[in-house]
Amino acid sequence: MGQRANLVVIDQGVDSAWADKWAGTAAPYELAYGPEPASKLLAEYESTSELLDWALAKGGYLLNFDQRLAIVFGDLPDPEQVRDDDKSN
Repeated sequence: MGQRANLVVIDQGVDSAWADKWAGTAAPYELAYGPEPASKLLAEYESTSELLDWALAKGGYLLNFDQRLAIVFGDLPDPEQVRDDDKSN
């Protein structure tokens, strides 16, 4: 199944989109560092001309540099589960 993501950037009137099968839960964390670092990470993903249906995308973001706007969505892992995972290392 994966954790699919839609990632969109609008810059200087040009829109670009990427999709990834595993970035759905990572997208909110990637955007937490700011729009510029997040947009640099897009090189790791596959560009696309068609976004996933809303029911299939588990996370993602839209970065609109022209309007200085960022929208992010996705499920974050349960903090208790993350802490439990950290203890096992």
